[in-house]
Amino acid sequence: METHPHGHCRNIVDDYRKLTGLSIARGFSQKAGELFGGPRGWTHTTALLQAMAPVAMQSIWSMRQVSQTEQMVAPPIGVDEPLKRYELRWHTT
Repeated sequence: METHPHGHCRNIVDDYRKLTGLSIARGFSQKAGELFGGPRGWTHTTALLQAMAPVAMQSIWSMRQVSQTEQMVAPPIGVDEPLKRYELRWHTT
């Protein structure tokens, strides 16, 4: 961070490097709270960190679902195919 509201805020910048290499999967929000909760971190930055991991994981899940859905798209049907489907339904009563 280039600017700090208080002089002692500069002392914590190096502590935020502890995030490097942490997995954002299960337990990240809790770990961020342990590392930077209360006087050990910046309140707003800690809140953003704790919200970031679930958002990232949900985004990844959503992107995977979209990718799988795109792979399951039905192949194009012929011009007469809708008519054949209609005729099959017509004769079932």
